[in-house]
Amino acid sequence: MKMVLHDITAIAGPDEHCPEFRAGLEELGWQVLGRVRLATHDEIVELMENYDPALAPALLEKELTGTTVLRERDGTSFAFVDWFFRCPFTRLMTLLDDGRLVETHETWTSDPVEPRRGWASRALFDRRREQTRSATRGRSIVLVDDPGPAELVRAHREHVARVVGDAGASPAPHISLAQAMDLFDHQLRHGVAVGRRAASLTGLLTMAPLVVLYIVLMQVIPWGTDGEFAVLPYLLTSIGGVALVVVLGRWLMLLLLPPVGYVRAIRPAFRGMAPVGTQ
Repeated sequence: MKMVLHDITAIAGPDEHCPEFRAGLEELGWQVLGRVRLATHDEIVELMENYDPALAPALLEKELTGTTVLRERDGTSFAFVDWFFRCPFTRLMTLLDDGRLVETHETWTSDPVEPRRGWASRALFDRRREQTRSATRGRSIVLVDDPGPAELVRAHREHVARVVGDAGASPAPHISLAQAMDLFDHQLRHGVAVGRRAASLTGLLTMAPLVVLYIVLMQVIPWGTDGEFAVLPYLLTSIGGVALVVVLGRWLMLLLLPPVGYVRAIRPAFRGMAPVGTQ
């Protein structure tokens, strides 16, 4: 699925996510800018084919609803009112004029719904660490458990103040839906880069030892008797060994991908985009 945001403000569709949270933000002075969606209708329908048919209709309706976008009255933050599978999920974001991104998230209260292929292990999955796996140099993410609108806004302001500190940075102007979409798209693409880095390193960590072990075994196993080399057993064992390395390597990669992704030191830095007010 292509990662292309679409402005669906003018498109009639299912009811919005978490209207009470959106209304609470409006009572605090936030202004609704519109609704956005990460994919077209057809792309979302195709994506749902990967999920349990019993769950797909509900997931489809949720995905088609899109995300409600608001801006703070003083133009220092954007809010994205959304859902995460079975739970509400609102994010507040502030881009600083030095290019750093500050995010305060409503904590997930449920795990992702697994695609039909699933994951190799749930034991190594950590919900809170998964939600903050994109936090790195230039991008700060803080979670707030079960907040109301006022609590989330207050936590975000405190978060921004801590990040700014004595560095002299300040929030860039946050004005339009187009600017919010640019910021949302930028942080999504950074999240994809984080995932790819983790997948690459996990693949290296799992496949390299298996390949070395395969080569060593092929060298030490006797292939024949009385000095004669047995070609057919060698070929069959070679093919079987390659298949075993591939299957075992893929299983280990799926098993180890979550914990490797939780290592902050390996994540690519968030490359500051131009402040939203200058685009």
